[in-house]
Amino acid sequence: MIRPQEIFSQELLDQMAELTPLQRAAIPRLVRAAHEGVSKRDLLTGEDRICAWSTYYRPGRGWHHQEEFQAVLERAKREYDAAVLRTAVDEAAEVLRRTTPLAAQMLSGEVRAGLQVLRGDVSKDEMSFAERQLWLLIEHGDDAV
Repeated sequence: MIRPQEIFSQELLDQMAELTPLQRAAIPRLVRAAHEGVSKRDLLTGEDRICAWSTYYRPGRGWHHQEEFQAVLERAKREYDAAVLRTAVDEAAEVLRRTTPLAAQMLSGEVRAGLQVLRGDVSKDEMSFAERQLWLLIEHGDDAV
């Protein structure tokens, strides 16, 4: 469940305070539903609905027609999307941080092997696949690889 105080800005929380309690409770559910591809129809029907269909869509007076509610909902969606993106970037950075030493170690090993090939310290029979590729590239150019 979305915890508004954890992901929404104070300014948005202040705007939400101007809404009715039912509208405030509906905002996080509407935001999450939009993000997950759940339809408003699903949120407006059944036991766990956010409000009655008529409350949301009543001509001229329903939440759908209230500029303040719609402005808060759109801002909440933008802030939620930004929070999801920040989380994804943070997770990717953490994976990169954890895997970089291993990748550097592997690359370093390939460079050392390549230097052995260049110096002639290794026979063609002892070369790894990567070393053979490097040797072919050095000996015969791009067309050999």
